[in-house]
Amino acid sequence: DNYYTAAIKDFQFQGKQNAMPRETTSTILVYNKDLFQKAGVSLPDGSWKWADYLSALEKLTSGSGPDKVWGTAGWIQPGYVYYSLIRVWQEGGDIVNADRTKYTLDQQPGVTAYTWINDLVQKGFHPSSAQGAQNDPATLFSTGKVAMIPSFSVYSFFANAKFNWDIQHLPHDGQQVTRNASAGHAMTSAGTHKDAAWKLVAYFSGKDAMQSFFDFGLPVTFKSVSEEALTKNAGKPPANIKIGLDALSYARPEPVVGDWISIHQTVANALEGVYGPEKKPVQATLSGIADKVNQLIAAKPQAG
Repeated sequence: DNYYTAAIKDFQFQGKQNAMPRETTSTILVYNKDLFQKAGVSLPDGSWKWADYLSALEKLTSGSGPDKVWGTAGWIQPGYVYYSLIRVWQEGGDIVNADRTKYTLDQQPGVTAYTWINDLVQKGFHPSSAQGAQNDPATLFSTGKVAMIPSFSVYSFFANAKFNWDIQHLPHDGQQVTRNASAGHAMTSAGTHKDAAWKLVAYFSGKDAMQSFFDFGLPVTFKSVSEEALTKNAGKPPANIKIGLDALSYARPEPVVGDWISIHQTVANALEGVYGPEKKPVQATLSGIADKVNQLIAAKPQAG
């Protein structure tokens, strides 16, 4: 009970707890308040549906070339599909089935989610990966040329922004879910000093160590320590910092299995052909990598 449930679940697999969490983040909406006010668009208030999001994008997107202001970015990440998975989950789908044995992203929920993202690109509301190749979403947002991005709840990326910004819950159409990601500590079954190893893991999982991690700048998963950020952050952006913690109540971890990083890369690289000038069909693109992803799902993880 001392930890956010989403972070505990991040290390559960096949009914077993494989590690204890150290820090965790949710994924929320970060937005440029100045661009909203300039465009005369009401600020997101936590009640937005995706139709409200799209309506705002039309008004927030303006200009062309180097002066263009994008309504949104971040749903496309070179090499990864962290944030776009949230849209898949909200549609009721996932990369893999419930027991993590088979690729399922080419089923209807995945096709719907990636068609939606591709529409943002084709309508000019969202840069393609090529257009944003030199900037990750946070850096691109910090230039002041993007109105909204999905982002995990670490705000040091925006500390030097020259504009007013804040955070809000992501829109949803009834199924509110977002992504959390955690780091943690574990002990190996092959160890010869299990009692000592457990004492170390237990210490790292306790309040004193968590306070040290927090003071170092990590968004720790120990509730009482993490929630002190609400008072320590008073007067500093984001004003709505509590939303990042509240979002953990409905956040879920990725269904990590096999060679998970390569699965991300395979999906993201394939989708480049959808967003780019080739304009490949979403369904055929997602189905075309099924065999490769299934092989990666079955791969045995290797120690780094």
